[in-house]
Amino acid sequence: MKANSTERVHYDHYVPRDYRVHEFTYDDPFVSDSFEEVNNALEELADQGLAHYGHTQTDFARKRLNAIDRVGNPATRALIDRLPTFNDWLDLVPTAAALDSLYDPSKETLANGKPLHPLLGDWFRNITDGRGIRSRAAVVGELLTDESVRHDRQVEWLSLASGAAQPIIATARNLTSEHGVTPRMTLVDKDQEALRLAEEYAATAGLAGSLETMNMNILRLRGMTRSDTGRRMHDFASNALSRTLRQKHLPAGQFDVVDAVGLVEYLKADDWPYTYGNVIKTKTKLAGARTFLQNSYELVRPGGILVIGNMLKSHPQLAFTLDVIQWPHIKPRSIEEMVQIFDDAQLDGELDVYCPDDGAYAIYQLRKPEE
Repeated sequence: MKANSTERVHYDHYVPRDYRVHEFTYDDPFVSDSFEEVNNALEELADQGLAHYGHTQTDFARKRLNAIDRVGNPATRALIDRLPTFNDWLDLVPTAAALDSLYDPSKETLANGKPLHPLLGDWFRNITDGRGIRSRAAVVGELLTDESVRHDRQVEWLSLASGAAQPIIATARNLTSEHGVTPRMTLVDKDQEALRLAEEYAATAGLAGSLETMNMNILRLRGMTRSDTGRRMHDFASNALSRTLRQKHLPAGQFDVVDAVGLVEYLKADDWPYTYGNVIKTKTKLAGARTFLQNSYELVRPGGILVIGNMLKSHPQLAFTLDVIQWPHIKPRSIEEMVQIFDDAQLDGELDVYCPDDGAYAIYQLRKPEE
């Protein structure tokens, strides 16, 4: 795998920020000889899903019912009939447990202990969503490794909306074995089951003593304040998350790496009341992407990095993801749209964008200036 830098990009007509784009080549070890067969069948199903809904507009997809339509949607129903245990896997969507089989499709069981049929595993090996999850993890692993080995002390990682944190724990394991560097990891997520899985993975990797988990809703708004200069109002990281971290002797500005690779694509740009089936059910206004990025950046040590991911609008199998899998609530964005959000959040620092060659995700690294 390698990241190739391209020229510095500047969009005078759209945003003022300069940033670098890096093409990232990933040799996926899970891709099988069934690649062409699986993806040809996938395209046929995507066409059925598109015909059923009429279009694949992401804003429309976000407004659908929370329950996946397994009967009325002919494409989803056909895939359930075609792939044994696919229906069981759909029960896990959209939680972090559903991603476990995409990270490692060679497993014999789903994250909930039910069987993972080899035919379903073969699809997870070859579809863009599976390859994209794994290449995204590879980018994150490379960024965290590079950031950690440049220090002569134990580094601090914070993963927000961590899920089961497979890429984080895998990277920490490799750092320990290859470089003798073991980071201190703090995982924060609302899903207690995802944190339990993370603790299980860390114990298996021999990293239980370097891991701390926190079960909380990191999007909750508290303590809204306005600066004395009358500038924008936003919920600083002195909110519930920051207070809890301070109680655990992990204050804002303490972390070398803060990552939230799998969250921003679920957030609207503005603060708004979320009601996400199986994830969050509340009428309370919660942080949108801008506020969340502001809060997250407050937690980064000067000289450290914030790492964010977002599904791309140009995802080559987006119709399959939205119209067949019916993965809910996703907001794919172009690189330009994400850069606009960074600018609207008024975050300083040097921005690098990493684009794996499968085309599913872009990963954004923002380095905080040294004091």
